[in-house]
Amino acid sequence: MTDYKLKYLKYKNKYLKLKGGEGEGGIVDELYWIEEVQLLNDELGKDGKALEFASETMKNTESIVKRAVEQNGMALEFASDRLKGDIDVVLTAVRQNGNAIIHAKRDAKKDPAVLDARIKQLQNQDQA
Repeated sequence: MTDYKLKYLKYKNKYLKLKGGEGEGGIVDELYWIEEVQLLNDELGKDGKALEFASETMKNTESIVKRAVEQNGMALEFASDRLKGDIDVVLTAVRQNGNAIIHAKRDAKKDPAVLDARIKQLQNQDQA
């Protein structure tokens, strides 16, 4: 298991234990949410697929998912269904990795800008 997975799982365990006794929506919850965002931003800068281990809330947060797919387009697989259909998010993923289109929602796959980005990314890949 990679370092980020171990770190995140340890953090997540601590986060859930501490959060569990505090109730919903309090200031403690918000502080831990901020810490989770900071941890994810650090990890996603190294490996976008760390999104797999994020909470559902983070997988539905556009800025977090965009950071992940900028680093690794295939991280789109772990985004929420809503963001798999978001043209901007899908476009970012496809520009990074043309194959990321397989994880996009049907309507996003048909978007002309997404299709154009996929073609350009695959052409660049062939030239490399």
